[in-house]
Amino acid sequence: MVILIACINAIAPASKKIFSQIGLAFTIVYATIIPTNYYLQLFVVRLNLQGGTLEGLSILAQPNLHSIFFALETLGYGFLSLATLFVSLVFTSGKLEIWMRSLLIVSGAVGIFGVLVAPFDQPYLIFAGLGIWSLAFPISTILLSIFFRRLNGH
Repeated sequence: MVILIACINAIAPASKKIFSQIGLAFTIVYATIIPTNYYLQLFVVRLNLQGGTLEGLSILAQPNLHSIFFALETLGYGFLSLATLFVSLVFTSGKLEIWMRSLLIVSGAVGIFGVLVAPFDQPYLIFAGLGIWSLAFPISTILLSIFFRRLNGH
């Protein structure tokens, strides 16, 4: 993700560069939190499960919506959502750019919504938002790949 947002920053016009740079900063925070979270899951949770140490483990297990790791996951993706909202402002003209912008805004808004509702223990809202995000975000990255391919004349 950092590379993708850095590429957007590289092609952003000077008047929009601030938005891509803010997006890049938020993406770097995301890219710090999420791999750390996943590594801790692999290291702490997996090894404790394998070793039969189960006491207190549920607060650490990511599938538990009340766990520390789910909170970290939500926080990390909140930063990615902020990033998508900011980089969406780079794209303003042409049909492809409007689609990319719209999908990035949807991804960002749904992600921020998820961060806001997660502490209120409303799993159906979290999963509904995740479903929308799981469609909008991948499609936006596919459109971004088409955009960059066209930019290079292919």
